[in-house]
Amino acid sequence: MFMRSGFKALQCLSATTTALYLDFDGTLADIVAHPDGVCIEPATLKNLARLYRSLDGAFAIVTGRDIATLDRFLAPHVFPVSGVHGFEMRSSDGQIRTLTADRQALAGIEDTLASFVETHDGLLLERKPGSLALHYRQRPDLVEACRRIIKTAIGETGSLQVLDGKMVIEVKAHGGNKGKAITAFLDAGPFQLRRPVFIGDDVTDEAAFEAVNARHGISIKVGAGHTKARYRLRDASHVRSWLGALADQLDCQQEHEQLEQS
Repeated sequence: MFMRSGFKALQCLSATTTALYLDFDGTLADIVAHPDGVCIEPATLKNLARLYRSLDGAFAIVTGRDIATLDRFLAPHVFPVSGVHGFEMRSSDGQIRTLTADRQALAGIEDTLASFVETHDGLLLERKPGSLALHYRQRPDLVEACRRIIKTAIGETGSLQVLDGKMVIEVKAHGGNKGKAITAFLDAGPFQLRRPVFIGDDVTDEAAFEAVNARHGISIKVGAGHTKARYRLRDASHVRSWLGALADQLDCQQEHEQLEQS
């Protein structure tokens, strides 16, 4: 299916009517060998701050990362965030709210996954609030083995859900997702009555694309692959260029409005 370039969507966006949401890994940041190896360039951080200011706070990161980890990568800036696939949410007022999670069920499989990682070089078990993520970025040959061990560990535990992402399989113990997170943002604070725009790259972002489409927003997929998104950008470097172009566009709009009012 032919998809329009995400750059075509820029002409539809304005500072007063847009609410912008960004995934992190694979979208704002490049996918790297180790999750802790991510680095956000100063120019990108500056553009994020410009967008947050121009949009009057209608800007948020919607990610599988936990909020505390994300804040380290985006320091010194502190933005509204939905973390761990909708489990935790920091709203515009700075308050962090979390969903209910079956932590006992999650703890029940942790030792099994940890033992598996210890006996297979190159794997990483990331422990997050409300979920466990088994990364195989350095061992893609072990993807099927990772799926099998997770399936075996979970067994008949109905409260745990499996998310199969890019080079990672995540087990979450809550009912949130990125689509629900975006909907929650849209119903409160500076996001209300604005047209949502979401950019994401992974299967876990499809719920967000669906939620944005339902609100007549703009959904942008990063990279190849089947998707519910209506626009596409080639890779994370194109996302960063797109963000810079949008920041410039919104600044120009505001300067023009100020001149008209003077």
